[in-house]
Amino acid sequence: MSKTYIFQEYKNNEYQNFVSDDLIEVNINSFRYFEFDIQEISSFSNTYNKGLIPEFIINHLKELLNHYNLQDFEQEFISLLCSFQSTHLLYFETDLNESLTNDFVNAIKQKKQIIKALKLYQSDKKNITSIQFNPLKEKALKIDNWFLKNDIFNALIYYYGITEQDYDSILQDENNLDFKYSEEYIPYYVVNTVCQFLINRDLNQTNALKFIDFFLRIAQIKYTNDNNTDCIELYDNIEDNINLTNGDIKALRQKFIARKKDFLI
Repeated sequence: MSKTYIFQEYKNNEYQNFVSDDLIEVNINSFRYFEFDIQEISSFSNTYNKGLIPEFIINHLKELLNHYNLQDFEQEFISLLCSFQSTHLLYFETDLNESLTNDFVNAIKQKKQIIKALKLYQSDKKNITSIQFNPLKEKALKIDNWFLKNDIFNALIYYYGITEQDYDSILQDENNLDFKYSEEYIPYYVVNTVCQFLINRDLNQTNALKFIDFFLRIAQIKYTNDNNTDCIELYDNIEDNINLTNGDIKALRQKFIARKKDFLI
């Protein structure tokens, strides 16, 4: 049975229902233009088919889309507004271990298996006879050539930065296996997806980042480390809302676009 998502306000370092008399009902649809691998976002419309959002939030979103000639994607961004905030709250409000989804838990288990396989391979390269890839719509691809196996394992060892002395300590300490997903993960993932969407529609990166900054604030996603900020400001004028300094744009680019994804693991 579908439900209604109640849009939240960020205030005093926590999320709460908006105290507002102008909540309006909006439709939440499946995505047509965005592709997300995160189940909570991609399948959000399977759980929620309606949202209750303050009218001024919707007006800000419309203003943003109109300013960049993206009004045809209004429904897409309304759905993203709700699914983005809801998924972000999973990681913001709960303890890390409690908030890990099944995918992340399985990732930790499989990472442990990878570490064990790397240890076996590095102790004796004959231990691993083959590596197999299983494409969704094609036959399994089996790699048993010594040179190719060596390339794959060396790439993984280099990626994880492991030495022979590291294996036992890594496997004994579960914390070393944890994926460090935090409240930064969802904004990082969504921002990069939206930024690419905007660039594909002929916005330069600077304007894309201005769009993203305002969209994050509309979604009530706090992404700065300013502890003095007890709420997220939205201004009456569109020009004030997208008026970022060069320093602001640089900081936004470094936090999301230029940042390597491996900060998450």
